[in-house]
Amino acid sequence: MTKLHFTLSVMFAMTTLAIGEIPLAAQQVPSSGPQVHVVVTVEARHGTNIPVINREDVMVYQGHDRDQVTAWLPLQGDHAGLELFLLIDDAANNSLNSQLQDLREFISSQPATTAVGVGYMREGTVQIVQNLTTDHAQAAKSLRLPLGDPGASPSPYFSVTDLIKRWPETQARREILMISDGIDRYYGGGSSDPYVDTAIEQAQRAGIIIYSIYSPGVGHSGHSFWRINWGQNYLSQLSDETGAESYYLGFGPPVSFVPYLDDLTHRLAHQYLLTFIAKPEKKSGMQRIRLRTEVPNAELVTATSVYVPAGSIGALINDKKIYQNVNASTNAFKEDMEALKHNFFLRGFFKERGYESAADLKKNEISQLPGKPAEKKFDYEAKKIFDKPDTASIRCSGRRGLHRHEGGHPAGPPAQRHADLVGGPASANTGRERLAYG
Repeated sequence: MTKLHFTLSVMFAMTTLAIGEIPLAAQQVPSSGPQVHVVVTVEARHGTNIPVINREDVMVYQGHDRDQVTAWLPLQGDHAGLELFLLIDDAANNSLNSQLQDLREFISSQPATTAVGVGYMREGTVQIVQNLTTDHAQAAKSLRLPLGDPGASPSPYFSVTDLIKRWPETQARREILMISDGIDRYYGGGSSDPYVDTAIEQAQRAGIIIYSIYSPGVGHSGHSFWRINWGQNYLSQLSDETGAESYYLGFGPPVSFVPYLDDLTHRLAHQYLLTFIAKPEKKSGMQRIRLRTEVPNAELVTATSVYVPAGSIGALINDKKIYQNVNASTNAFKEDMEALKHNFFLRGFFKERGYESAADLKKNEISQLPGKPAEKKFDYEAKKIFDKPDTASIRCSGRRGLHRHEGGHPAGPPAQRHADLVGGPASANTGRERLAYG
């Protein structure tokens, strides 16, 4: 066995030992990454009896990859905080007038942990008539009749986006009950409405759930089968992709909102905060997820996409214990390599390649470059400086290269030798290391 082959074998063995010391937890890539939080509603597939769901019952997938679930918190008791905004379309017709009392009773029945706000969608924004408040009587009192003006709401999705941008993030859930015909009078209709898509992405990024109730609008669009159909499709898409439900009965106004509001109340009482470790991509952005559970008669409903930050060292090693273990193993490997440099059999290998001990490097460290500008700068190839391509040893022969002082050792401290090279104060001293030209 040659000396070089023996040396590399020993180095490989030491590397293997050092890596082997890292605990198994530090090598489990699926357990590292950014933590993502999302609100999940549990509903029964059949009937109204909702099964109990525990953390180990929840499975999260990104594509074919399963993510690790780290927390499953019931949003009840001390964690029941909810901010609920009612958004009413000012382009709704007078059929909504008979539903205002149902809405007032719904607001009044909310628990003390729920703050309610009321706003009207008009001219692409939201006219907030009542800010979020736990004074439910005050919130119910703020309800008024819609204007019934088709020009008052060019696109209800402009208004949704406007509210999301103005809504500060808190520790509480944030959810919306949107009452509209869903018709985008600004865009028209079609299978893909960019303003609907924008509202969905903004809601998903902010973690806001949007329920919707179809209520007919005024004007020609209010009785156009084609536009009504697209309006209901948009409402359904908005609610479904944010993890909510859309309510409508054919193309006409519902007799009563009560069944819808009761179902909404039931859903709000069966929500959980899910935390999982997502698989990061190179760039931050929205990523699709899906949830599964094997608990009979249970279904997990949430947003179809979540915002996941880009991957990074900090994200991939987000566990302090893992970081400490990896750092300790790295330091141990460094110490092993320092020991190899002083080994009787191996020190020649390191010396030939220009490696020094860490102590020597520290002793000869240059604290800073000379303050004066260089008198002359040179560009030259690496092969003219180093003995061999695989070493850090400086060439000492030939007309071109660095000539050393008698005895083969440079005189003076490193900072002074560097000053010679750039034409600093030490250049007047003879016998220093200089650049020679043939």
